[in-house]
Amino acid sequence: MPSPRPLPMPLSIRPFTVAEARAAGVGEGRLRGRDLARPFHGVRVTAAQPLELEARCRARLPLMRGGQVFSHATAIALHRIDLPRRLAPVDVDVAAFVPAAIPRGRGVRGHRLAAGATPVTIVRGWPVIRLEDAWCQLAAQATRRELVIIGDAMLRRHYPASDLDRMHAAVARHRGRRGHRRLVAALGDVRPGTDSVAETELRLDAPDCRNPR
Repeated sequence: MPSPRPLPMPLSIRPFTVAEARAAGVGEGRLRGRDLARPFHGVRVTAAQPLELEARCRARLPLMRGGQVFSHATAIALHRIDLPRRLAPVDVDVAAFVPAAIPRGRGVRGHRLAAGATPVTIVRGWPVIRLEDAWCQLAAQATRRELVIIGDAMLRRHYPASDLDRMHAAVARHRGRRGHRRLVAALGDVRPGTDSVAETELRLDAPDCRNPR
């Protein structure tokens, strides 16, 4: 079987939309090539490129519209905070601020956000929910223990990604939303200056700890 025709630069080194490929002169047959993966509808990427979470987010970025941002567990991972395995995103979390449409489709978990209610930042070129607010978003699905583990990871001894003041402010913004009581309880158990998940779990499992679950 002959080798596929090389893609024009820079399509060979990054995710690209079908529209981009057509504009560059790539035919329909080439877009159906076995060497191209389809992480999202209308997006192609060379199969040789690994599709870990950050790669999937890069593949999603060309489809992002105004008012759409990465959120929830995906935002936390993009901030490079380790998540408990159970919470690691399988699909990419994309949230839309009202009135933008909720993202749909294969490989995407869409969310709705009230306009202006949650701060947004840019992380390595990606529009993402601010770390503390992404942590709060997880309260709807995470246990109190998992929230403490993530919270400790945000406040590591070396190069902390947040601080307690910002976390308290985010929890206050989350008041009235699902999981708020769990957030308040978890924040009371978060400790700055830890070095690892194992240290956090050892503290939570100590006989004199409240042992949140």
